[in-house]
Amino acid sequence: MEYITILLEKLENLNNQHPKTTIDYDVMMDITRELYSRLLDLRQTRMDMIIKPEMPETIIVENVTPPETIARIIIPEPAEEEVVEIQQTDTATVEIHNHSETEASVVEVPKYDFRTKISINERFLFMRQLFAGDIDAYEHAITQISAMKDIFTAKRWLHENVHFPYGWEEDDETVKSFYVLLSQFFRSR
Repeated sequence: MEYITILLEKLENLNNQHPKTTIDYDVMMDITRELYSRLLDLRQTRMDMIIKPEMPETIIVENVTPPETIARIIIPEPAEEEVVEIQQTDTATVEIHNHSETEASVVEVPKYDFRTKISINERFLFMRQLFAGDIDAYEHAITQISAMKDIFTAKRWLHENVHFPYGWEEDDETVKSFYVLLSQFFRSR
């Protein structure tokens, strides 16, 4: 529920920005999609928590005309559902426990990832126009930015490692939109 509140605050902050750019509207749509998804999950969780009345295992139906005829309908027990629990620890390690089995797997996931701020359309735009189609360079840059502690370090790293090799120009609209997302990412941390 806390994440839903955060999403609503982000949406409100973007809505209060003036003037809005096309990227602001795209980010607002992405946040709205994420909010919708989270609300659906929350609703499903609440629906699963509703106590359902117990059904009798055996239902006896008597036919009134011949008193000897009795029919039995057996309702099978529902199969046990698989429960998956995900816990996030302070070290940004996610432990996934499958309660139907006894094994658990550990997956390293960055606690804050710049990728979450970039829509699919923006991703392809940035790869094509800012990184000259070099997917590896794009992924490396996004990974590096995600690991940085503040926007100043990220901007310095981009200027030293990306601007010159890929010919970024400060007045280019795509470069500006990249930096807008970058500042939003570090503000949301």
